[in-house]
Amino acid sequence: MDQQTDTYSVNVTREDGWWMIHVPALDALTQAHSWPEVEPMARGVIAASLDVDMADVAVVINPVLDDETEHLLSEARTKAEAADRLQDEATAAKRQAARRLHSKWWSYGLIGKAMHLTHQRVEQLIKGTR
Repeated sequence: MDQQTDTYSVNVTREDGWWMIHVPALDALTQAHSWPEVEPMARGVIAASLDVDMADVAVVINPVLDDETEHLLSEARTKAEAADRLQDEATAAKRQAARRLHSKWWSYGLIGKAMHLTHQRVEQLIKGTR
């Protein structure tokens, strides 16, 4: 009969040069000296707590960041999303300009020169391929 593998969420923080490993479901704690040791140490403490084989334990590692770092990463994500939206808007405006010039019988090459783009990029914009 096959043993079922259980998956546990593991929170990891950095403290005094150690990776502190907390398994909330078991309120179990351990530590690791290096990041590559985190998963095996987590699986080991879970297996020992449950008296099961380590092969029957899977983990999801969740690095826990301090509040300031979380804030900075959230700000970075927000700005990246805004930048993506602006890039999409810029591409749409370029597409409109290229199509307008093309409708007035401008060649891809001339449109490219006017817009500082390659004729290949102009073709992509006009055809809406990217």
